[in-house]
This record gives sequence, C-alpha cells and structure tokens, in this order.
Amino acid sequence: MTAIQAGKVLAVVTLLAIGQILFKLAAARIQIGSARETILSLALNPYLIAGLILYGVTTVLWVVVLRDVPISRAYPFTALGMIIVPAIGLRFFGEAFSWNLVVGGFLVIVGIVVISLR
Repeated sequence: MTAIQAGKVLAVVTLLAIGQILFKLAAARIQIGSARETILSLALNPYLIAGLILYGVTTVLWVVVLRDVPISRAYPFTALGMIIVPAIGLRFFGEAFSWNLVVGGFLVIVGIVVISLR
C-alpha cells in the first residue's frame, strides 16, 4: 500500500470514529416517550443527522479507496477505530480507563502490522 493509499484509508477510519462520537452525542439527547415523540427527537437531533451524513460521505470515500486498494489490505485498518473511539471516550466523555483497552489496542496494532507485512 502506498503512502497516499494509507492516508486515504486512515482518513476513512478517522471519519468513522468521528461518526461514532456524533452518535454518542446524539444518544445523550434522545427524548424517549411515545413513538411519535421518540421519532421526532431522532429526526431533529443535529448530532444524529450530522453522523448519518458523515457516514454517507465516508461510505462513498471507502468505495473510492477500494478502487485502488485491495480490501484484504485496507479493511484491517478499520480496526484502528477500536482504539480511537475508546480513547476519545476516555478523554471527552469521562469513561472508565481499563488496562484491557491498552492491551487490546496494542494487539490490534500488532495485528495490523502483521497483516501489512505481506
């Protein structure tokens, strides 16, 4: 994979992580009530709308990436989201730290490196 291709893959991973953060922000603002109230709360939730739009744009970018990069090489990098999103959760949402996250993140990185060596 070239540096440009890797950059595109990492851009997609970053955008997916941002989308997850937007979904977390959206979830905190959902008003659960009657079906009508809940649907209206979802439909008017700016974080949910932004997250869905971002996911749509990211899907198109992913398809563009897959035009030039074999999926077997590109897809493993999406696992970086399992590091990025929890790290943001720790920092900005005050979620609990766990050494399991650190060890798991390390194993994810090792796995990506091993897959990339072929």
